[in-house]
Amino acid sequence: MLSKNIFGKYDAQIKLLFALLGAGLLIFAAYQVYKWLKGTTPPPGAEEQQHVNQNNLTYQIGDYSILADSLEAAMVTSGTDEAAVIETLNQLQTADDLRQLITTFGKRTNYVFSIPQYTENLVYWLQEELSGSDKDKVQAVFNKFSIPF
Repeated sequence: MLSKNIFGKYDAQIKLLFALLGAGLLIFAAYQVYKWLKGTTPPPGAEEQQHVNQNNLTYQIGDYSILADSLEAAMVTSGTDEAAVIETLNQLQTADDLRQLITTFGKRTNYVFSIPQYTENLVYWLQEELSGSDKDKVQAVFNKFSIPF
């Protein structure tokens, strides 16, 4: 005779596992709805054309691609590497360095579990990925060069 309890002595643990998985999926879905409702409106000034005076650049043009890729790598890892972000931004010596970095970064897509979360510019990425004193440090870099953050 077949038993209705197909999991045997592990029935309670299996039910708990399914309940936790269901709760996790519900939380993830709620977060996706929140992100959708929040929208991806860039901060004021972020979409303004960045006018770069090439004579004021500290680095070669190709170096800004390396810096932009470094920033992206620091922000897409599991947990943002705030120290790497701040270290990279502190290498900039002029306002045109920062403008060129923003221009070179362009708009990139951030993925979580292979699901696109947003496609935005560097300013948006920094505001999304940083908080607290780390965000304040980045704000100070932007303020130093009179560029809106």
